[in-house]
Amino acid sequence: VAANGQIFAGLLKIRPFWQLAVPPQCNIVCFSYAPPGLDQAETTSLNQRIRRAVLEDGRFYIVQTTLKGRHWLRVTLTNPFTTREDMAALLEFCEEVYRRSRQ
Repeated sequence: VAANGQIFAGLLKIRPFWQLAVPPQCNIVCFSYAPPGLDQAETTSLNQRIRRAVLEDGRFYIVQTTLKGRHWLRVTLTNPFTTREDMAALLEFCEEVYRRSRQ
């Protein structure tokens, strides 16, 4: 299960606009979606909207935290049946929330 944190971090690194708060040391990953052109307040608002949409959708569960004064999304990957595809689907859903907000 701890390897899932590394897998998720790897997915974040290869997708545009995702940021890691710190490299994960276990199955907990703090991350943020930060498309260009958004200031810190807009990025925070976007990530809060993403979290709400994820919770309302119900397929995934993420929380939020503040590190060094900055808002981050946080996922804890504890289910041993979670796949790389599941993790990618979460990120795709988050990106879709952003795309819908731009329309």
